[in-house]
Amino acid sequence: MNAINGRVLKAAAGGFVAMFVLSYVWYGVVMAGWYETYFANMAAAEGDMSIRLIAVGYVIMAFLLAYVYPYGYKGGSGTSEGMRFGVIMGLIIGLPLAFVGAGTSSVELGPSLVDGIYKVVEIGVGGTVIGLLYGTDAPAAAPAAAPSPPPAAPEAPAAEE
Repeated sequence: MNAINGRVLKAAAGGFVAMFVLSYVWYGVVMAGWYETYFANMAAAEGDMSIRLIAVGYVIMAFLLAYVYPYGYKGGSGTSEGMRFGVIMGLIIGLPLAFVGAGTSSVELGPSLVDGIYKVVEIGVGGTVIGLLYGTDAPAAAPAAAPSPPPAAPEAPAAEE
């Protein structure tokens, strides 16, 4: 249904830029001190972070989101469909990982949930950009087919007179 084509690549590139930049602004500027307080034991030392690996992760996520986007497209505007798609994917990715992170690290659930909710917003923005760039003529998902009626019972032979 969805070949890797120029639309997927363009949407993935836009989604990557949106999420990568938003991530920098959130983690590196707006909430930097907060994350240093609550995620101090998890964070890499300042010189040990690899922007390349972070970028590769965002490239993979943006590409996969752009590739999957048409499968859930319902026929609305690219912006609204992309936002719906992005929020759903953010819920699938961000919230479960917040609980996993709290369960497997020294980070408490509250701060982990803040990060998970941020991921819903971030991926929601990425999905919006993906939908906007993919366009409105993505193949809409086909509605479920109505069940077939049961086969008719065979007719009884006519009585002879």
